[in-house]
Formats: sequence, C-alpha cells, structure tokens
Amino acid sequence: NDNLAGFPKLPCKYTKCTDPYMGTDQPGTPVNPGKPAQGPFGTGVSTPVFGECPVDRDWHKIGADHDHDKILSPDAPHGHDASDEVMRNLAKKKINAFSGFGHGWYFWNFRTDLHEPRWSYMLALEKGWIPKGNLKADEITHACHKEDF
Repeated sequence: NDNLAGFPKLPCKYTKCTDPYMGTDQPGTPVNPGKPAQGPFGTGVSTPVFGECPVDRDWHKIGADHDHDKILSPDAPHGHDASDEVMRNLAKKKINAFSGFGHGWYFWNFRTDLHEPRWSYMLALEKGWIPKGNLKADEITHACHKEDF
C-alpha cells in the first residue's frame, strides 16, 4: 500500500506505460516519457517515471543462503522466483476466505491495459494462479489452514 508513509518499502518492476483505456483526455495522460516521477502518487516510490509504470515485483525464495541485497531487487535471481507459488496460494486463500463472508466474491481486476497477470484476472487464470473448476476442492477449502513457510 503506497498510500501509507514510507511504503512501498521495496522497489517495483517497471514496464512501458500504455495509453489509458478510458482515453487520453484525463489529467496527466498520456504519461510523459520525458518527465521524472509524475503524480498522483502516495508517499512511497511506486509512481510512473520517464514513461515507465510500476507493476509489481517478484516474490523471492528465501533460504539459509539468501543475500539481502538480492531481495531488494525487484527481479528474483534465476531459480529463486517464488511468484507463481505465492500467487496460486494467495488466490486459493482469497477464494476460501471470501466464500463464507462475501458469498464467494472477491476483487481481482478482470483485465487491464498492461499485460501483467497480477493485475488481470484473465491472465492470472491463464497462468494457473487462479484455479479453474471445483472451487470447493480441499486445496481451496483448507488453504487458510496451511502456512506458506
């Protein structure tokens, strides 16, 4: 949450900003590739910069031999990216948690102008992060009972 003081704590990956799907007559659009940090933004470091937009960062596998400087990088070193596992577990836990309290509904953007599965239900489904089929399967109904680490 980059609206809280000092957040996000870690740098994000960036990708070329796209034109907004609601048109370029909105304030501050399209993003000017010749300008540094452009608002609106919170107090963290997650904002468009020189035409690049923040999207997220890799989830790093941490072991006994982890290097703190590598964790600060938004890109996980080869063989240390746990993003697929983390996002699959997150989706299962969201479905499980909201099935009893939100009538099975939870929020995940359906589609965006960025080709980024963290921000697109359709791409996350294609990537296997969001399960298809029986949403009452044991792996979902027991997802919140299991700790990830």
